[in-house]
Amino acid sequence: MAESTQPAETPRTYEEIRDSVGAGLAAHWRNADREEGHLEQFYRSLQDDERFTEAEKARQAWEQYERSAPKITAGRKKARELLKGRVRSAWAQSIPFPPGEGPFVSDVSKLLVNQNEASRIRSRLDRAEREGKGPFRADRTALLREEYRRALEVGGVQGGAICRGVIGACEDFGIELDSVVDAFREDRHRQRLTHASEAGEQLDLISTNVPQPPFPRPDRAVVAGEPKQAQGSREKENPFEKKRRGRPKGGGRP
Repeated sequence: MAESTQPAETPRTYEEIRDSVGAGLAAHWRNADREEGHLEQFYRSLQDDERFTEAEKARQAWEQYERSAPKITAGRKKARELLKGRVRSAWAQSIPFPPGEGPFVSDVSKLLVNQNEASRIRSRLDRAEREGKGPFRADRTALLREEYRRALEVGGVQGGAICRGVIGACEDFGIELDSVVDAFREDRHRQRLTHASEAGEQLDLISTNVPQPPFPRPDRAVVAGEPKQAQGSREKENPFEKKRRGRPKGGGRP
């Protein structure tokens, strides 16, 4: 068999990924990175400046940190919020549902139907678990797949409620949702799943930290004003997000 002569795809750099997310989102992300770059350059210039004592360098560095950190944190927070919205939307559209239905509902009547179907599905799984022994133990994934197939056949509000009940059962029993719904996905669902994955990877690249000065922090009374807790803190992960990956090859900020 002849070997493929197509060149391997070159990994995209951090900057290429950042600038590909759309003008509005990229602006928040890029501005935060630019502010961070200026802050790190300020630290380096202070380290090489022989005019100042170490104490004076520390004072200036921490004052600049207090001014820059809120801007960096705010820009990245906004970019992360926008990407989380993309992940959530694309994920929802990657799950097969009857027409007019989806994973998230707020209508009271639908919520009541959801509760009934979710309770019925959990009871069925518990009953099958009690009755099955040894090699005859129930296959929960197969049972949920059967329920999902029936939901798509039934359609309408009832079918949507069954789908959501299956999704809830997967969460409760620790069953991988894709193992249940993937067999029912069409090309459009798989495309949205790819988009959700890409947005999740982009989200993972946005740092939640602000680089602190390479100098000991002086007494708070020395730093102008009461410092704010500006260093980025890790946000709660969206249940549909991927685990953090390493930064792609090709450069970019840590």
